[in-house]
Amino acid sequence: MPRCVFDAAKRQRLKNPGDRCILLSAMKTVQVHYEGRVQGVGFRWTVKDLSREFDVAGTVKNLPDGRVEVVAQGDEADAFLDAIRRSVLAGHIENERLETIPRVQGLRGFLIIP
Repeated sequence: MPRCVFDAAKRQRLKNPGDRCILLSAMKTVQVHYEGRVQGVGFRWTVKDLSREFDVAGTVKNLPDGRVEVVAQGDEADAFLDAIRRSVLAGHIENERLETIPRVQGLRGFLIIP
């Protein structure tokens, strides 16, 4: 049984130190659908490049209906999405639909899904 709890967001122990700790993470997983002129403009590549600046893992892919789907998971998911909104992509986004989803197990890095 663990003897301490560590809050990843605050980077501090919450209870007495011990041999083992449980890591409580503020990790968030979101799925975002972007609408507008978001395909054929380098949207996926720009999102992948932006992801390198944040502690996030995820995927980005074009959808058959013309939207782009981004799944972002990590402590900095909100900041990453804000960076997308402030990037050169902003002029291409007409609508954004965001949904918090359950954590995706085994998600590593940030991938462009063809």
